[in-house]
Amino acid sequence: MKLGDAIEQAVKPVAQALNLPCLDANGNLLPQSGCAQRRETLNYLGDAVYDIFWPKKNVDSKPDKPE
Repeated sequence: MKLGDAIEQAVKPVAQALNLPCLDANGNLLPQSGCAQRRETLNYLGDAVYDIFWPKKNVDSKPDKPE
């Protein structure tokens, strides 16, 4: 689970209780809302930090198998 998605799950009930304009009638984030933009930013930052500490290894640089 990504950082922004986890935070969204935690604070969505609060947003519903406060009737914030971030949510539609079904309780989903509106794509153009500031809340959705913050979620995407947190997801991006979480992925960037993860990639710094656990970089992806280049798949093409695998050693050749011995024959």
